Amino acid sequence: NFVKFLRDSGKHVVLVAHVDEKNDEDQIIKRPLIATKLSDEIVTMVDIVGYMTTVNRDGETVRLIQVDGTNNKVVSKDRTGKLGKYLKPEYSYIADQLAGKKPETKKAEGESTPATPAKKTAAKTAKK
Repeated sequence: NFVKFLRDSGKHVVLVAHVDEKNDEDQIIKRPLIATKLSDEIVTMVDIVGYMTTVNRDGETVRLIQVDGTNNKVVSKDRTGKLGKYLKPEYSYIADQLAGKKPETKKAEGESTPATPAKKTAAKTAKK
């Protein structure tokens, strides 16, 4: 099976799909639209399923990927536990989150980074 081959390859694989909306009693469930019954199989095999949506923040429309599986209207999940509820739709950002890197924050001009204990020790050693 090609999907199992991709899963076991040890590589990050991104599958992009349209949305399949299915009626479930009185609500619509959104899930990946993938040919035949593969949609159900892929969702159970992969570590992360996201749903790209837009939100309005301070009058600006922002795109986000929802990976929190607690919303019963959208099929999404994060088996890694590293991504939170929403992600910026940038591959490098997602890869950094999965690797455990903290997102860089922009500093005001002239602001310095406080020395960590390791930096302080290195500075003391260099002075000797």
